[in-house]
Amino acid sequence: RLASIQRRKDREAGIKSTRKKLPEPPETLEAAERLTQEAMAAVMRGDKCPDRADKKREFEDAERRYGHALRLYEKLTGKDTMETAIALNRLGWHLKVRGKYSAADTLYRRSLAIREKHKGPRSMEVLVALSNLAENCRHLKKHTESDCIMARVAFLRTLHHVKPAAPDGASAKVQGPKVWQVFEDGAWKDVPAEVAQ
Repeated sequence: RLASIQRRKDREAGIKSTRKKLPEPPETLEAAERLTQEAMAAVMRGDKCPDRADKKREFEDAERRYGHALRLYEKLTGKDTMETAIALNRLGWHLKVRGKYSAADTLYRRSLAIREKHKGPRSMEVLVALSNLAENCRHLKKHTESDCIMARVAFLRTLHHVKPAAPDGASAKVQGPKVWQVFEDGAWKDVPAEVAQ
């Protein structure tokens, strides 16, 4: 804090800073992963900060690092890869937690599109992206869209035998993928397995 006051006084007095700009990290996948780990550490530090200004600074640092890691993944692996989809999801999660729902929505949708393209519409990776998108839609007051997405999430959970968290914390019963369903006229309807495939 004292350093920032001194820099402000120096600027007002017309004195140029003698601090050298730190070199950019190398553009490698290892650097992208390191940035991701540093962002996660900044979030953890921010969660423990009692001072709001320190907490905000840590979260902004985490956002900057997640963003830089995303740019590295896009540059090194391509804008349409699973590594990029994971980085999009991480940054989207961070933005959602900080209340930046509109920005998170865009990132979650990009992540979902990449995952559906590479893993298929019924994959476990798509289930994760859909769950995040549905929760974010709730925050944006897009309840109809959120409900439609959650219906798809429920179907994928039964398909993958994933137990959703029950509201009371008890485990929920899940039937296996013995019955195929389609969403028609606002409700799930059973479809014979031979027709669904």
